[in-house]
Amino acid sequence: MSQQTSASTKKRRLPGKGTKKVRRLFSIMRNVTETSEVTNMIILTRLSFLMFLAVLGVIAVTAVTMHEQTIPTQSPEYQNIAVSDLESTNTRGTIFDCNGVVLARSYLDEQGGQKRDYPYPEAFSHLLGTTYGTSFGNHGIEAYYHSDLVGSRKDNIRKSEGDSVYSTVNADIQQAIYSAAASIDEGGVVVTDCNTGAVIAMVSFPTYDLTVSAEEANALYLTSEYVNKCMRQLTPGSVFKLLSACVLIDNDCTDEMYDTGVAEFEDGVEPIRNYESGENGQCDVVRAIERSSNVWFSTSVWNLCNRGGSFSAGTYIAGLQKLGMNDKIITQLGTLHQDHNMSHADKNEVLQSSFGQGGLMVTPLYMNCLVSAIATDGTMYTPYFVSKTVSPKGKTVKETEPIALEHSVSEAAREEVRKGMIAASDKTYGLTYKGQFGEIYAKTGTAEIIKEGEKERNNKWITMAFPVSDPQFAVTAVDISGGGMSSELFGVAQSVIDILADYIEVPELPEE
Repeated sequence: MSQQTSASTKKRRLPGKGTKKVRRLFSIMRNVTETSEVTNMIILTRLSFLMFLAVLGVIAVTAVTMHEQTIPTQSPEYQNIAVSDLESTNTRGTIFDCNGVVLARSYLDEQGGQKRDYPYPEAFSHLLGTTYGTSFGNHGIEAYYHSDLVGSRKDNIRKSEGDSVYSTVNADIQQAIYSAAASIDEGGVVVTDCNTGAVIAMVSFPTYDLTVSAEEANALYLTSEYVNKCMRQLTPGSVFKLLSACVLIDNDCTDEMYDTGVAEFEDGVEPIRNYESGENGQCDVVRAIERSSNVWFSTSVWNLCNRGGSFSAGTYIAGLQKLGMNDKIITQLGTLHQDHNMSHADKNEVLQSSFGQGGLMVTPLYMNCLVSAIATDGTMYTPYFVSKTVSPKGKTVKETEPIALEHSVSEAAREEVRKGMIAASDKTYGLTYKGQFGEIYAKTGTAEIIKEGEKERNNKWITMAFPVSDPQFAVTAVDISGGGMSSELFGVAQSVIDILADYIEVPELPEE
């Protein structure tokens, strides 16, 4: 028994015990005088050599790090470097789509100068913008992520190469929608993920070529035609009835009434008429959405504003503000402005606003926020265009998480508005999803902007979310050129639905 214990102890090295050489070194350090001078010199020489190697290692690591780049913001050198200096010395970072497809990259020309290559120069023009320094650089990823792309961050400056930017956009969907919406002379189409706010595609017309010179770009941008229509304030027309319906439902002001085609009011308020004074018969909120009844919405808002015995638009305005009107939504590529402009509105203006006319202004991208909330759980998300930025060594520097806005749509409002949108899509617009009717939430709108003699211009809208069974995409299309009605967008809308249908994620059924 004692022999086994002794053998086991020999094989085991106790904590704090070293090898024979290490124990000898500790012994020498404790009592140098007990060892010969020759032995001491050998050991000290070895120690010095090891320390020298360690110092060399530190220097090597530092050199590699500095070659990669980092200049901390606290250093004097950082203070002397401007972002503009990095534009000519650093290789500009690459911009990718959500699947890693290159949308913009830099290369050296024959003279050694840096050039920017855009594989899709027109389909992505408003989303990417041109490189900084041109007027087009005021918009798009190239402008808003300029510092990241050239290598300047809040914590350091990259001295050789900028970070890459991964967008949320799908290049295949973007190109397909760009082609499908070619009939729009001036307007745009935006697609977002209903459940996150990520922008899947965004095209605007007229477009421009990203490869034009700085001089050409500056000249083009002097006209408002080239502003991104998906982020521009526009008069909404009847798509605004979705907001009015939510406010009326939340305030229990949805009485049925007979729509004769014309609504008469007291106190000298001008009559409200349906399009071409069409009669819609008995209407509740669902049928009013389906038939787009100006009469029902203006009468219901009138009743809400007169509940206290005298006219006051306070409750109606407060309801709109809960949905994000008169608010700013800050996105990665600029700010979305929604303006109800009714703080000093008279009765006529308030009633006009109930069906989207008057001084109201909204952006198509905002409508996607609202329709997504109606189609899902009521949450409105901040739209975003960039999922992450990545360093040249592949490290994720910044990552975007979905951000819920403080605005939301109540369950009661969602339930009734959905019914109206399905009925409109099915019975009035004739839109289908994979050949099936009743699978799309949709609402159209036509806002009359100019009508003088032969000259006419309307804002034509359609906003949608689908499929009804599991909403994944929200789409808003606008055409602000010429006259006509929103029905002119049905062809574009159906093409976009058909394109996106191939990308719908079908949940796996549990095994039986």
